[in-house]
Amino acid sequence: MEAAINTAPAIVIAEGYATADTLSQGLNYPVIAAFDSGNLPKVAQDLHYKYPHKPIVIAGDDDHHLESTLGRNPERLKQQHW
Repeated sequence: MEAAINTAPAIVIAEGYATADTLSQGLNYPVIAAFDSGNLPKVAQDLHYKYPHKPIVIAGDDDHHLESTLGRNPERLKQQHW
């Protein structure tokens, strides 16, 4: 995986597996899955520490469909606090 990260133009960290898989197919390079929005900051910090000159892109989920039932979008709210 380290060789793949070194050759990728950026480190992309997705919130979940499905998002990571979709992005990886579209970008044609590896994407890291954090598996939970709570893990995104720690995963990003650890990767930034190891690859300080590599740009990092966070691909969080947008559960907009929950706004109609919950009145809020939990994932977007979490992302605002990073």
